[in-house]
Amino acid sequence: MTESDKGQEGMIYGSQQWSYVIWTATSLDHCKALCGKECVAVEFNADNKYCEAWLDLVETSQTVSGYQCYAKKMDCLTPVVEGCGAMTTKTDCLHSKDGRENLAFSQTGLGVYQSPCVWCEDGQCHNRSPARCQPLSLLIRGYGRAYDTFLSRKDFEIATCETAYKTYPDTETSPPEASPWSVPAITPAGGSAASTEAANAAADAAHDVVLESANSANKAAAAAATA
Repeated sequence: MTESDKGQEGMIYGSQQWSYVIWTATSLDHCKALCGKECVAVEFNADNKYCEAWLDLVETSQTVSGYQCYAKKMDCLTPVVEGCGAMTTKTDCLHSKDGRENLAFSQTGLGVYQSPCVWCEDGQCHNRSPARCQPLSLLIRGYGRAYDTFLSRKDFEIATCETAYKTYPDTETSPPEASPWSVPAITPAGGSAASTEAANAAADAAHDVVLESANSANKAAAAAATA
């Protein structure tokens, strides 16, 4: 990708500047290309050339006209019951998700189950553990509670089905010709199963959807106001 293809970076929103980075992108494919190794999902509006590259775990979504959303596939990742921190190689880390079910750090209340693992290129991920592999949910939401400094903030990679296939090409992960992206389900925060089903039926695949997380609540109203 050339410098002219990279788009224009905007502000970073969210707790500890984590939720998403705003770019100017000319197309959905351009927006996806701006979602690098530290990104998990994109939100795009063609009319405004608006692109969000998500660094946070997507928790809910809302219907908003004109927006498209895609998340990187993670369903092929292997759960590790010992936790991401037990992975000592980049290959193992980028093929894994945390398998410590019902575990929350006693002093932080941070859950890590099913969180994709993150490999920290610069060495230990944060100042309270020597591990180079940590659950994404801990790194995103643990600042000030589970750690004080994210030591590898400028160079890390999140495990996805794409990284899993690249590191283990002989295993039963998504083939290289398959799309590494999936359409996130529309799950209104606090909504019932019936309301979720109705919202999904109202949207056209990935169209007319915006993403939300614990760090970026009530985005739908703001997006609708600017659409």
